[in-house]
Amino acid sequence: MGFSLSNIIYFDGENYREVANGIAYANGINFNAKRNLIFVASPRKFLIKVYRKEQN
Repeated sequence: MGFSLSNIIYFDGENYREVANGIAYANGINFNAKRNLIFVASPRKFLIKVYRKEQN
């Protein structure tokens, strides 16, 4: 019996930070650089969550 919620952690080369949380069984991340979108698969709820990457 595992914990079903996952977080997305970003590492910039020096520091880590949580950028998304509460994703049920997160299983795969893809980044579309042209559109600045991050896709995260959540197979438990049959979802693909889409996030917009913030510009630094």
